Amino acid sequence: MPEFTQTIEVDRPAGECFRVAQDFKAYRNFIPALKSVEVDLSDAIKPVVTFSIEAPLGDITYKVRYEIQGEGRMSWAMIESNVLKANSGYWAIEPSAGGKSSVTYSMSAAFPAWIAWAVPQSKFEEQIGKTVKRFKAYVENSQ
Repeated sequence: MPEFTQTIEVDRPAGECFRVAQDFKAYRNFIPALKSVEVDLSDAIKPVVTFSIEAPLGDITYKVRYEIQGEGRMSWAMIESNVLKANSGYWAIEPSAGGKSSVTYSMSAAFPAWIAWAVPQSKFEEQIGKTVKRFKAYVENSQ
């Protein structure tokens, strides 16, 4: 399962960046293809989130369980999906010099053969890079 990881410096304190990473409804502001988000916070440390994403080959819906692992880090693992075989990853947000933050987003995903064949891996990696850049812009411009 390929893993895509991007790190970027954000001109905001780590706490602000982590609050946005935990605000699953705000993901629409930096993931344009996101159609809907449903959040179950019955366990605040391990929220369950269902995402629906518009994709060229058909909408992808997947449910993941996040695990908040302390200030600045959370990971997720997929529970179910209509298309994906697996999806896991993490956010790692650390303070850096001058009140800025180092933000790392990493995702692994396993796709059915028909998607893996039709869409090159470089396209997924490109989308992760764009998502991280949009996250940076959203955090820096909305505070």
